[in-house]
Amino acid sequence: MSIEKRKVGFYSLRLNNNGECVHPSQLRHLIKFVSHLPKEERGYDIGENKFCNLERLNISKFGKNIDNLTFFSGKFNHRPPLIHHKTSAERDSPKLLEEAEKENTHVAIKYLDDEVIVILEERKVGVSLVQMLTYFRRFLNIFIEDKPEERERFNIKFSIIPKDDFYKEINKLKRISYGEIYSDKSVFTNEYEGLRETENFQLDHEMILRIKSKRGFNIQNVIRNVWNMDKKKVRKIRAYGVGQDGNAVLLDTDIMKKIEYVSVELNSVTGIVKAETIFPKFDQILIDFNN
Repeated sequence: MSIEKRKVGFYSLRLNNNGECVHPSQLRHLIKFVSHLPKEERGYDIGENKFCNLERLNISKFGKNIDNLTFFSGKFNHRPPLIHHKTSAERDSPKLLEEAEKENTHVAIKYLDDEVIVILEERKVGVSLVQMLTYFRRFLNIFIEDKPEERERFNIKFSIIPKDDFYKEINKLKRISYGEIYSDKSVFTNEYEGLRETENFQLDHEMILRIKSKRGFNIQNVIRNVWNMDKKKVRKIRAYGVGQDGNAVLLDTDIMKKIEYVSVELNSVTGIVKAETIFPKFDQILIDFNN
């Protein structure tokens, strides 16, 4: 049995159409639509010498709003000779130039009310998040044309969820424009005690305070100060900002508590990850998220 650690990438996706939010279920319908196409129609070139294909889609056993996706990809148009590991003897590879060595990429997706959380197995030889989104955009037109009365066109905006220390990541950002502070309902001040007791007014176990900056302003210091508050009062913080490279970044204290690598079992002959050893770990991370 061969055990290996695989790096995990965390991402947040939001769907919109001309500035209006689109429900994440539309993305789920698109993925399901693609998975039902004939295998030869699902292939797509994602580079000059690289292609990918959605091999398998399954609903997680652990949550109805979680999907497990397996992509395969490979590089073609090259055929280096084979070398024996003991004698160093070379021979021509029997591989055709149109063929590629199969590489799998495992993805788990959780659909929330207004957001999609993605966990991706990150490998240089695999499928990246950008390549995955490009792949699904390729099928968007035929997806809508299939049932135009039920399906909606959309764009996908993604943010990276980094894994390092939260305070350190705040300082790396160029600016923060929006934040969500999740607090226990006991923080609700005495000033509103009467409101709490009125009929038909009940608080959930937590409150969410949303902070939005004016255009061009920065709320970095506000988020820093909240993070330094009593952790018993502040359960979770989510901050939406822009990195020094101009890319959108989502900081989430819940996700950042998770491990960055998972241990998986490989097929002893092919070296491919056994899906049954990686998806349960991905799914558990998503189940814990936002709980």
